[in-house]
Amino acid sequence: IPTTGPKARGTPVIGLLSIPGEQIAATFALADYPQDMFLVILTREGRIKKIPLGEVANLTARGLMIAKLSEGDAVIQVGLAASNAQVVLATSGGRLLRFAVDEVQLPAMGRAAVGLKALQLRKGEDLVGMAVTTLTETLLLVTRNGWAKRLKATEVRAQERGGVGTPAMKFHERGDVLIGMLTVGAEADLAFVSDRERVMRLNSVDIPEQSRSTHGQQIPAIQPEEHLIAVALVGAESESED
Repeated sequence: IPTTGPKARGTPVIGLLSIPGEQIAATFALADYPQDMFLVILTREGRIKKIPLGEVANLTARGLMIAKLSEGDAVIQVGLAASNAQVVLATSGGRLLRFAVDEVQLPAMGRAAVGLKALQLRKGEDLVGMAVTTLTETLLLVTRNGWAKRLKATEVRAQERGGVGTPAMKFHERGDVLIGMLTVGAEADLAFVSDRERVMRLNSVDIPEQSRSTHGQQIPAIQPEEHLIAVALVGAESESED
């Protein structure tokens, strides 16, 4: 990847990697591949698996197959996890499921394995996010209609992998859905993207920390009939636009 200035457009990834017709689900900057670290892989249809990080130590631009997918399924998120970490999964219906990244709940598998059932999705529900976290961290929950709150990871009751999860977001309006979940620090910079092609920036300290039974606080900059489609962490040096 060539070094460029801060205002440069960057290098198209498609020109660096042999991934025709595919989309990038995650990126990691790694100096080594510790034996006690794993990749946790989540698919759109709710399959999850854990592979040792050493399985991808010999990556080249041609890539490696890390999951066997059924027809129509796709990898939507990949997390880097230690053996004592926790996984939290979020559904569009506002339910969260937390379980341990250990050999009981999520045994390590080979690259060719299909994966295990992550959680029970209800009719009309989608998976909207996965967080690899510790019990000392805080989760950010964001809805389509622009409501957001921070939630302590300990508020989410630990369950068995494949369970139904715990209601964690009370929706303020009928028809609203959860669209994103992130692990955030005390003062994380956040970018909220709307269906009107607007990007709104907010610091996590301005979003209240609440319990599972609350609906959070609406983002001040959102306009009537505007809906959020994504939320992401941004660097402190990033610029926002309204």
